[in-house]
Amino acid sequence: MKKIKKELDLNDADLAEMFGYANANSFRTSKVKDKMQKWLELFYHMITYK
Repeated sequence: MKKIKKELDLNDADLAEMFGYANANSFRTSKVKDKMQKWLELFYHMITYK
């Protein structure tokens, strides 16, 4: 995930906004954060490698 965030110039605040959280801290402490990041990784690989 770090590589993708760096490549796309994203940070936790950007991901929080994308997933509808109030702020980066809300996203970081979310119980589903890992699932959302995994989904984003899968989506990224589907788009870039197909």
